[in-house]
Amino acid sequence: MIKTLASAYSDQLHKLQWGLFPEEKPARTRVIQITAARFSEGVSTVTLALASSLARLFGAESTLALEANLRKPSFSQILGSGSPTSMQDALENDESAITAVARVEGFGFSVISAGSSLAGDTQGPEFYLERIGILIDGFRGKFRYILIDSPPVLPYVDSDIIAGFVDGVAIVVEANSTRAEVLDVVISRLKSVDAKIFGLILNKRVLHIPKWLYKFV
Repeated sequence: MIKTLASAYSDQLHKLQWGLFPEEKPARTRVIQITAARFSEGVSTVTLALASSLARLFGAESTLALEANLRKPSFSQILGSGSPTSMQDALENDESAITAVARVEGFGFSVISAGSSLAGDTQGPEFYLERIGILIDGFRGKFRYILIDSPPVLPYVDSDIIAGFVDGVAIVVEANSTRAEVLDVVISRLKSVDAKIFGLILNKRVLHIPKWLYKFV
């Protein structure tokens, strides 16, 4: 599915890439958090499709997709692969970080999957995410781009925590679904923790006429 998306929407992904990373040769690792207002807006698929696009352009060693959604993880299911060591393991023990990185065969990028859901954990995902800054710092310099798949902003504090350790945040918005009032609340929440918002990613847009005709409209 990710390969199909990356191929079908290559132009849009390239535009998104240059919007997030306008410099051709960044002097340092760029860390981008990708989130949304709620579940099912397509954060995981957008993250993985963008990772695939970046890896195809800049090489297999360039990109790491890090699944910080410890509430409803989906990387392993979407990619059909994972690692014996998970994001949760890496957050509990710094020495597990390197073994948590898995190369996704056929996609070209590296990934750290969240592992099992921590939604019912007595300590809660936020307990683990307080250490995500240490994990990110450990990978700075090893990858050109780090994309962080995050839980939705509402109603959790997870994305607020993650936002404190990244260079910026991109918000996925489901076309014809996410209400403007809800999006305003999300943006206000992120700004309240001094997050730098890079922009919105319109997802699941339905084109009612062929794409090639739009240039004449």
